[in-house]
Amino acid sequence: DVFRRYGIPVPPTGGAIQKASQLPAALRRAGKGPWVIKAQVLAGGRGKAGGVKLAKTPKEAAEVVKNMLGMRLVTPQTGEKGVRVGTVLVDKASDIAREIYLSVVLDRKQGCPTIIASAEGGVEIEHLAKHKPEAILREPVDPSVGLRGYQARRLAFALRIPADQLGVFVKMATAIVRVFLDLDASLVEVNPLIVTPKGEVLALDAKVVTDDNA
Repeated sequence: DVFRRYGIPVPPTGGAIQKASQLPAALRRAGKGPWVIKAQVLAGGRGKAGGVKLAKTPKEAAEVVKNMLGMRLVTPQTGEKGVRVGTVLVDKASDIAREIYLSVVLDRKQGCPTIIASAEGGVEIEHLAKHKPEAILREPVDPSVGLRGYQARRLAFALRIPADQLGVFVKMATAIVRVFLDLDASLVEVNPLIVTPKGEVLALDAKVVTDDNA
């Protein structure tokens, strides 16, 4: 919802639900399937832990929601006890040609927001940062002016964004930085940002952390 307000392209969604009885309406809002059901917990690594599932039919979606709501999701970020899933998000599934990692974080050493991105990103970004750090791009941002056009274009070229989507990406990256600044965030992470087979750029999933002391 935050991303939509800032004009950042996101997939059609049925919204978040807490009960299985809310699923039919969510599927209608999301549009024709297949759909993705995502556990809404404050931890990364959900996919490998069974917290992100694809459903091709309403019957499959109902089974996924039944099993996911109330389950205890254990990921590398939750610890052994895991986290109970009380809410799931219903999204329309998207065709993925490429996955890209893009985030804005507070760089305390430089004293400014910094974009961290990778053309090889996506769900394996932690592994990539550890074993192939040269694939991680960094772009410092002046908080008084936001992301400059030449910086956004430099990122687009480095991330191999399709030429006809250059303008869309520049607007998206600029807006993501604006989200970070306007919401007093410590993190705005798009993981993954995808390029579809048609060459469209889409923020497929995101994590936003705001500063409690803002």
